[in-house]
Amino acid sequence: MLHGGGREKNGANRWYDKSMQFVVGMDGVCGVVCDHSPFEGIVMVQLSEYLMKYITGSPSKMARASSIRDPPPPKRLLWKCNPHIQGLLAASGDRLQRQDHETKL
Repeated sequence: MLHGGGREKNGANRWYDKSMQFVVGMDGVCGVVCDHSPFEGIVMVQLSEYLMKYITGSPSKMARASSIRDPPPPKRLLWKCNPHIQGLLAASGDRLQRQDHETKL
């Protein structure tokens, strides 16, 4: 959850410079990744408890209204990057992969 499994999985969909991120997996596993300096643990616990009570206590609020449409499917963006930029992107992916393997939780 913390690093998205590195370059080969979901590491590119984490915003490492943001204070807080909600992460929800396709299988329903969810969590929060946050920088502890602006957030104390109790804040995250209280937020999580509030959300769980809201979800389990108000299932009708979680139901989809018939007027809501699904968003259009995402479109793949094709980027034109010169070899220098390609090298920088590859180096960044390598660093992420090393950090993924070195992180021990």
